[in-house]
Amino acid sequence: MHSPHRYLGFGLKIASEIEFPELYVGGTGEADLVIRHGIPDESLFHGFDNGKVWHEFLPERFRLNIPDVGSYLALSGETIHFREAEGAAGSTARVYVLTITMAALLMQRGRFLLHASGVVHRGRIHLFMGESGSGKSSLMAELRRRGFTPFTDDVCVLSRDGDATDPVKVHASYPMMKLLPESMAAIDDARYGFGHRIWPDEEKYGQFFHGEFVTEALPVGSIQILNPEKDHEGGYRSDPVSGVSGFRLLSEHTYRSQFMREVALAAAHAGLLSRLLTEVPVRKVTRSTGNSDVRSFADFVESLILDG
Repeated sequence: MHSPHRYLGFGLKIASEIEFPELYVGGTGEADLVIRHGIPDESLFHGFDNGKVWHEFLPERFRLNIPDVGSYLALSGETIHFREAEGAAGSTARVYVLTITMAALLMQRGRFLLHASGVVHRGRIHLFMGESGSGKSSLMAELRRRGFTPFTDDVCVLSRDGDATDPVKVHASYPMMKLLPESMAAIDDARYGFGHRIWPDEEKYGQFFHGEFVTEALPVGSIQILNPEKDHEGGYRSDPVSGVSGFRLLSEHTYRSQFMREVALAAAHAGLLSRLLTEVPVRKVTRSTGNSDVRSFADFVESLILDG
């Protein structure tokens, strides 16, 4: 079956039967991944539509069903099939191809996703990790307003290319960040708007940066773990982390790390994170949960980036 759309993302050449506005158009030659519309064998999903989200991860097959959104199937690290539920928003159904299903497929290929946003500075990637609501996307958007090149929002791919002496690198996922209306108001950048709503029940809007998207893998310059604390007083604090503490934090921010147990990738993952900790400064950046001033927070984080 013909796949007319060609994209680059997640370090892969992607061919797709349907259009993904979220992905970067490009790539020639044989595709690493083919995305197909529809499920080839509906019996794989019989008996599981019980109104709850469920998934099954096997080394060669991943199944995911999200009621009222869609069904997803990733096979052997080479193909993704999906079918949106009747009445589901197309943008919502596509997001689950590019997040959970893609994470499973990449692990079938022996690769890992970090839950992080990031910007480019002097040829290196500065990553921001943290729990949902910690400010990763708004920080990235504000630094973009200041002239930094956006790299990725939400997830990026750890690269294992090269020999043991090469630095750990990361691939960007796709050129879209997700912002809340209050974040857009605080940042006040005319490029951010309300044209691409992602979820029908949540006011979060996709902001595209196709013209700035970086398709090659780049080394990591620093990692900032964003750490809002309810009882934190004062301004902002930066504390270096390393060793067991650093390894634990990076493990916590590995996207869908529970899938690794199913494909025996824990040792390879641990080796990559250990290398990253020896090559890159990792800091925990603490602020009060009551402090929502994105510009002053960006001032602080920018100083960390520029100081190296």
